[in-house]
Amino acid sequence: TGDYRLTFGIASFVVLAGIIGTVVDAVMQGIQEYQKLAVMRVLAQIARIVVSIALLLLGYGLVAVLTGWIVSWLALSLMCLPTISNRLSLESGEAYPHREIIQYSSPLMVSQLLLLASNWIDLFMVMIYVTAPELGAYNVVITASGLLGALILAPITSTLLPTISQIYGENGSIKQAFMKATRYIALIYIPAAFGLAALAGPAIQLLAGAAYGESVVPLALISLASITNALALPIITVLQTIGDTVKVFKITAVAVVADVVTCLSIIPTMGIVGASVGRCSLFLFTFIYAMYEARDVIAIKFDKEAVWKATLASTIMAAPLFMLQKWNSSLIVLPGYIILGAATYLLAIKALKGINGEDFSLLEQALPQKLRWITKPLTWKSS
Repeated sequence: TGDYRLTFGIASFVVLAGIIGTVVDAVMQGIQEYQKLAVMRVLAQIARIVVSIALLLLGYGLVAVLTGWIVSWLALSLMCLPTISNRLSLESGEAYPHREIIQYSSPLMVSQLLLLASNWIDLFMVMIYVTAPELGAYNVVITASGLLGALILAPITSTLLPTISQIYGENGSIKQAFMKATRYIALIYIPAAFGLAALAGPAIQLLAGAAYGESVVPLALISLASITNALALPIITVLQTIGDTVKVFKITAVAVVADVVTCLSIIPTMGIVGASVGRCSLFLFTFIYAMYEARDVIAIKFDKEAVWKATLASTIMAAPLFMLQKWNSSLIVLPGYIILGAATYLLAIKALKGINGEDFSLLEQALPQKLRWITKPLTWKSS
């Protein structure tokens, strides 16, 4: 209704602040100031929470949340600008190659719009063929499955694109970087996907409550299928690096069509499980068609040893977790299950010799000094 006119007006300022913040964030990634950026992101989120809660307590309702978002983006931009100005010259120089920028970015923009549309298409088809409660359950599935992308793939993407771009710019060879990227995606993402699938029940209960039990199977299916999407990430990143974004658009288009066709075919009979199978087809076709499109551009060489060892170790981890949560799915024991799962996976991957000295060194560098004790058990040699 017209009562929300002010809310939408304020939301437009959220978009404006978000555009500025996104560009500044991307520049910080480009100059590889990851540690500072991480700290500034946390501080910006703290500012958002403080402002939102303060305004909510004063009775501003939804406007309080929108204002918090604006403050968050602006705080991030202002904190990053001194670092950027010290590292880069902000004086006007040669004109930007506008045509090249448009040619590069336009296919990526359309790809993102297609992916956004695919989410809504799934929901609309579920809305048409099933009941409102099932629609709510599938919305919970989409939200829960998005956690893996937000917590794991998004940071990897933020690091991978500028790193591979730098390597490609220096020597034009990205074979080793590609293989190493697939290695760490396998070692990190595969156990996370198996873990979420095994603990889908408690995860749904945590996010939405026990009433959404029908979301468990779709979440488990999407979690496991998302592994193929994660393995497609290095391919898509390389295509962006070399400027062949038209291929990225083609990959997305084929995957979205596969998703829509699958959903139209099976949602009427399988409900939200059918919708989740459609989402699985999106991931699978992204991977398959990405390999097809990139076959003449790059030498696709995955770290197959890391993939199969991570898969086996994740299976060893997930089996007891699944049985335990069937026995007791209380949220009180969920942190214990997560710790047990992580420990089981690390011991299994260690026993399979799936990690080496370089992996240990990288892990130690990534952890704060006070948390590096976590890696000690992994460095023990078997007798």
